[in-house]
Amino acid sequence: MAVILDKLNLKNSENLSKLFGEDAQEVAKQFNDGNRPEISTTQFRKFYEKVSSLLEEAESLNNDEFKTIIAPQFVILKSKSNYAKERKVASENVVKLFSNKISNVEELKNFKLFMESVIGYMPKK
Repeated sequence: MAVILDKLNLKNSENLSKLFGEDAQEVAKQFNDGNRPEISTTQFRKFYEKVSSLLEEAESLNNDEFKTIIAPQFVILKSKSNYAKERKVASENVVKLFSNKISNVEELKNFKLFMESVIGYMPKK
């Protein structure tokens, strides 16, 4: 799973079906496997909501504005996920998820859709 999380292919291509299907299902299973989940559904939804709000803001920006306004805020999500890991409410795999580089609105949109797919495969226990 680490390979999936380390380098998500977020470019619009035929790979998106696999990303939103098999890959999202595998990530959700990993996050929810074992006695203690790697991240709770509630915690994951908080990250999802932040990504969602970033996308909303990004859709009205040009590429240069995206790089100066949105991209740094996405990088901050890595530090927030690391903080969650230190508080033991998230795992290293969650930090890896937010280590992906987002370069434009399309990639951010695909990242959000990937997170939606993961949530869909993460039933509450």
